[in-house]
Amino acid sequence: MFSLNKKFTIVICGLCSLLGLFLIYYISILTTPDELEIESIKPDIVGHFISTEGTIVSRTKTKAGHLFLTLQDGEGKLDVVMFSTFLNKEKVDSSKMIKGVRLAIKGILEEYKGELQIVPKKSSDVKVLR
Repeated sequence: MFSLNKKFTIVICGLCSLLGLFLIYYISILTTPDELEIESIKPDIVGHFISTEGTIVSRTKTKAGHLFLTLQDGEGKLDVVMFSTFLNKEKVDSSKMIKGVRLAIKGILEEYKGELQIVPKKSSDVKVLR
């Protein structure tokens, strides 16, 4: 027969295992982006990790090396912000990101001065489609 200490240890191990499985599930939900059309992106999901794609309709690169894009799909527009530290650290080739090119992007949805913007965190979050 098990002593009380062995039973307690088994129960604690079982609870820790269940907690670990729950955390793995929860983290997988957080790291899977919500795939959205630009026109359906609203301020109530600021802070969410999202994925979208659209055509570049505006491109500005500052003297400091920051890149600002505006994507459009249908009626929706969304700003994309890539700071110079991101572009340099992640070795992102922005030369192909020009007006008329389709871009797939993943990142955290943020709001700046009342405008929604997506900020990618790694190079694999940015993909030129054509």
